[in-house]
Amino acid sequence: MNNDITVNYPINMNVSDFSLTETTCNWNWQTMKRYTVYVINSAEQLLMFITCQKDVVPAIDFEKHSLLLTSGVTPSGVHSISRHFQQTSINDYNLMVKIIMNMTAMPGFWHVAILAPKLIGSTTIKLEVKQQYYP
Repeated sequence: MNNDITVNYPINMNVSDFSLTETTCNWNWQTMKRYTVYVINSAEQLLMFITCQKDVVPAIDFEKHSLLLTSGVTPSGVHSISRHFQQTSINDYNLMVKIIMNMTAMPGFWHVAILAPKLIGSTTIKLEVKQQYYP
């Protein structure tokens, strides 16, 4: 009897946006390296990326989820952001971020914070950023 399980990659991963709205916390985006994906797996790690009044950290079930953070800059203002997360092999993932820009004549900054299924420490995440102007 053959118990081998065949996995066909890539696998689209279910993720959800994470926001600090309705909390007493703020992101520290300016201290993060742009175009880098940070994998947060504990409340202690999260505190390196946010500041909170009264030290009340947002509740995240880090047993089941990892928080992924990334940011960057565009040559124009940001109209919208979409993201897609795929597992491409046992320990490799792609985070694709699509930025739709408007015609504002000044740079725009974008940020992505998503909850993903729990990722292990040896995980590699490739970031792909695509930018285009609003049609």
